[in-house]
Amino acid sequence: MRRFEFEDAPVKPIDFDAFVEELGLVADCEGAWALIGMFWHAPVECCRYLASQPELWEWLIARARYADARRWDAGVRLGRGVGL
Repeated sequence: MRRFEFEDAPVKPIDFDAFVEELGLVADCEGAWALIGMFWHAPVECCRYLASQPELWEWLIARARYADARRWDAGVRLGRGVGL
């Protein structure tokens, strides 16, 4: 018979709320690529806890995609489309 061990539940870092707020600002202002770049360079313990909260990450990605869509839409309306 095999023995299964459970992993410890992730502990929320002290600065996690400020970290998520900053990610939200980057998502709203800079878009998806900047959000992902910021995640790559974030503190490891914050990334681990965020990985245990998939709905929070999906919410941040949705905000970043919305910012990207707004930026693209504004560029097209101003005549700055592809190749211009």
